[in-house]
Amino acid sequence: MEPPPFSSSTYAAQGQPFRVTYKNMDYYFQLLDPDQLNRDTDRIDLYLDGQVQTMIREGNRWHFEKMPDGLDTDFAQSIWRSICLRYWF
Repeated sequence: MEPPPFSSSTYAAQGQPFRVTYKNMDYYFQLLDPDQLNRDTDRIDLYLDGQVQTMIREGNRWHFEKMPDGLDTDFAQSIWRSICLRYWF
């Protein structure tokens, strides 16, 4: 198993992992830089399924920068809602 592409020295503010259920499957992810989150955030880097993924906001909708197989905009929206429940903006 490969080590994650980040270390505690790279991302000092790593928090607890998030879990989101989408289409009856549980996914775990971790924000790589939660200190960057605010109401105007339009780009989020996260560690999902062993890869670093970037979500981008266009208007009120979130999507993945590089759409991995099986991940769609509704999944990105679910991730954003999960983040909003933890970080009140």
